[in-house]
Amino acid sequence: MSKALSDLHTRYIADRDAWMATADEVGDITAAGPAYEQAWTSCKNFVRYQCQTTEDTRMKVAIILENGWLEETADMGFDDEPFTFRDFLRTLVPGGKS
Repeated sequence: MSKALSDLHTRYIADRDAWMATADEVGDITAAGPAYEQAWTSCKNFVRYQCQTTEDTRMKVAIILENGWLEETADMGFDDEPFTFRDFLRTLVPGGKS
């Protein structure tokens, strides 16, 4: 896995965990606030990363399939900016245009 993809994954995990830490006493979290916004940005950055090698593609797909939020985002796109499933598929082609 490239350093760039690894760094995006590490950042996403850290930001997602920080957001999850804002859960209330019964475990509910809110899709609002600074922790959520940072996690959402990291999620989008990972999903839109343009793979550079076949190994990047393999690792990106494996990571997305292990994480429901990333998988849902890749499948449904972004509500707050133009990015569709087709755009996501383009990111999987090494050297392609995202």
